[in-house]
Amino acid sequence: MTSTPTRLAPPSGREELLAALRELGPDPFPDVSGERGTTHDWVYAEADRELGILARIVSEGRRVGRHVDYSENFGRPAEHVRFRRTSRDGTAGDVSLMATGAVRMDSGGTAEPAPATGAGLRTVVLHPASAVLEFTLTSEDGEPCAVAEASGTGVEWAFLARDGEWQAVAPRAGGSTPPHRVEEPTQRRQMVPTEADVWSLAEPVLGRPLIAAPERPTVVPGESLAEAMADERLTEVVPEVVAVAPGLWTTVLPLAISHLRITGTQASEVAVDALVRDVPRRGAFLSSDDTLNRIWSTSAYTMRLCMQGLVVDGIKRDRMPWIGDQALGITANAFAFGDKAIVQDGLAALGRVVDGFVNGIADYSLWWVIAHRAHLQYFGDREFTRREADVLHDFVSALAQHADASGLFRPASGSDAFVGAGPGSVFIDWGYRSDHDGVPTALQMLWHWALESASEVLGAVDHPGAGTWSELAARLRQTLRSAWDGDARRWRPTIGTTVVDDDGGYADFLAQLAGVRPPDGRTAESLQHVDAQTPFMRAFAIQALADAGELRSALDRIRSDWAPMLEQGAKTFWEDFPEPGHSPWEMYGRPFGKSLCHAWSSGPAALLPQIVLGIRPTGYGWSEFVVEPDLGDLDWAAVTVPTARGHIGVTATRDELTVDVPAGTTWVRGKERHEGPVLVSYPFSRL
Repeated sequence: MTSTPTRLAPPSGREELLAALRELGPDPFPDVSGERGTTHDWVYAEADRELGILARIVSEGRRVGRHVDYSENFGRPAEHVRFRRTSRDGTAGDVSLMATGAVRMDSGGTAEPAPATGAGLRTVVLHPASAVLEFTLTSEDGEPCAVAEASGTGVEWAFLARDGEWQAVAPRAGGSTPPHRVEEPTQRRQMVPTEADVWSLAEPVLGRPLIAAPERPTVVPGESLAEAMADERLTEVVPEVVAVAPGLWTTVLPLAISHLRITGTQASEVAVDALVRDVPRRGAFLSSDDTLNRIWSTSAYTMRLCMQGLVVDGIKRDRMPWIGDQALGITANAFAFGDKAIVQDGLAALGRVVDGFVNGIADYSLWWVIAHRAHLQYFGDREFTRREADVLHDFVSALAQHADASGLFRPASGSDAFVGAGPGSVFIDWGYRSDHDGVPTALQMLWHWALESASEVLGAVDHPGAGTWSELAARLRQTLRSAWDGDARRWRPTIGTTVVDDDGGYADFLAQLAGVRPPDGRTAESLQHVDAQTPFMRAFAIQALADAGELRSALDRIRSDWAPMLEQGAKTFWEDFPEPGHSPWEMYGRPFGKSLCHAWSSGPAALLPQIVLGIRPTGYGWSEFVVEPDLGDLDWAAVTVPTARGHIGVTATRDELTVDVPAGTTWVRGKERHEGPVLVSYPFSRL
């Protein structure tokens, strides 16, 4: 593919870099929409807010989508929670609370109801007999147990955990609506008429239309014009239209909209209130290749639109959180937005399954463990890791019940299995093939990666379980030696049977990422020819190729795989790559089944900075990092990475490398250590 230069020289600084990217990319929205109200302090039991967000997203996704397959085994918030409120000044004054259910006093004092808020909340005034107030909240309609009082009242909160101990909890600032109900901020975009009865935007969004029309309209949203023009029975969503005011209409739930067909009335004006997550810290990548720049900016916008309380699969058909998307999205998020909160919320919500595997998929449970390591690597929040350590250890302990004496992971199918999974609730990827009479080697590589991840994460917070998983990983590595085919220079697709089918190279690239090296020390030859089907697994395959030192081949794969979507007009990246001779919108045997904005397609947001500039953290949360640029056929490249410690800036030209090291970080270059804040430049002759 021909590269097109976009600028003769790199931007002079971060602000110029961000401005150039905004001009080039599809994201039309400002980084921050405005401050949200912070009038109340909201209190939940551990993970209940996150589980409440998950429950809301799943409920809304089922309501709006025609074709939704989501395992029912996801965790739910507790129905009853005992709270304790302690006044720091020792007084026992009256306490006015909002609550998502009924309050029963458990300590001395009385409670009386107050006028309802009108927002589906109960209000109550408590008259405690002392500075310590204990009460039990029983939630309603599956809501989390949540209470709130006016901000800044000088109190400490705790809840009674399952082990019978009181656990302190920090209130979460918010408005008069419980945080688990709050959607992302809205930003309005005007639509323009483009075809008969069709209104359009320049870029896709997830939002609610606002339609000025005398009568109730019928609306058909489309990620493509073809979908908006199609028979509504063939589309993927079911809009519910309601009146906002006389002559003004909207939908109950947000829709994925690039185009909107409006019939049954004459619309005079149409806008969309798009749900767009704020990004106070934004990253950027820019180079002398316009194709790569568009791939990066489109990847970032794809991820931003899928950040909807939790990271969802896509904004149209399947607005559900899947841990495969999250595992990939952590790195894309880290380079594009540095949004730690949504990563932690996703890990907390998805890891508390009622039984079985995350999302009903055995290998997705492994991705959940691997994602914990990615969180620690890129965001470095040991306090979160410490809070979740027991949950992680217990989770891996449950997975280890499926391991045999040799360490091989042999999961059994459960009633909660995802419909697209195969025997043993194993999915790996759409189109993945293996001899199901044996043990898929690709699954074992993921299992090893998960065990090593669990050991490292638990070790980082001195959890005693770390050694258990390191030992099991070592036993598994020894077993896996028999799966290496030295003559073919590749890992056999299955263990314990004769190879029948090629698995597309999944075992080879997952082994590279999992740190499982062949007994003869050679690299799998198939890394150059991996046939992973979806952008999800293709991104990991490209990462493995880069990790094996094939940086220029990895860069060529990004160009050849993602650019064709841009050539077909994509402003966000699709669930699957276009296939010659087939409709670009078709998938699952349905004419518009393909999601055109899918989180698992955002991999280049992380891949490009890592491949071109060789920037990656070597200390948790970017406390230390390395930069090893390989420009290939580029004249220059620049990146700014939004870490919690400040923005790391790197610019590489044919003549010079410049690294902006923020305070609290250290650029490690061989034996040299450059501690921030400092700006360091090297002529390339010295690199």
